[in-house]
Amino acid sequence: MLARRHRPSDEELIAAITATAAHRQAELRPVANAVRALGELRQRSWEVLVERAGLVGRVPEQYQAALEEVATLVDPLLAT
Repeated sequence: MLARRHRPSDEELIAAITATAAHRQAELRPVANAVRALGELRQRSWEVLVERAGLVGRVPEQYQAALEEVATLVDPLLAT
């Protein structure tokens, strides 16, 4: 995914996440907890997006796997 090729600094990433949460008046919480059931619920939409965007073979086939990659990148930053 994008962060595999163009990894922002931890500072840039947490600043963007914090600003987005503040704008949406949302509480920051671990991604893994927030999207626990989303992978299965949105799998078909993910498949359509990946195909239409020409990303087959370049992103995880399973939406849950993509979400887990995001959680692996973001959750440690939220814990600090």
